[in-house]
Amino acid sequence: MKKILFLFFMLVTINVDAQTNSENKVNFSPDTNVTYRLFKTQNMHIFIKLNTSNGTMKLVQFSTSNTMDMMHADLSNIELAKGADAKNGRFYLYPTDNFYTFLLLDQIDGRIWQVQWSIDPENRGILRIY
Repeated sequence: MKKILFLFFMLVTINVDAQTNSENKVNFSPDTNVTYRLFKTQNMHIFIKLNTSNGTMKLVQFSTSNTMDMMHADLSNIELAKGADAKNGRFYLYPTDNFYTFLLLDQIDGRIWQVQWSIDPENRGILRIY
């Protein structure tokens, strides 16, 4: 009987752990040949739209009640890769524990930037991490 209870406890623990870890997964799609990806922020109405080929980003805000609250605005319009260097899937965003901060990784050469998003345009931008 003790073995059965122990086995049951282990299975429940594994199931709870799997559910918790799946909630923390980074956005992922197996298709790397896409130009744009949406990344969820911790704000339920805001996403970051990343151009995976050149690293430019926009904030996308949706609304279920008022079209005046909808937004599609520049987060960073600086092209980090140009011409033949701009390849789909080159850039990817990783969330951090900070509400307003992501890390942008160039998956080809390893460069990395800190991305700050905000509703206020003066508080948006990216900084290269050396």
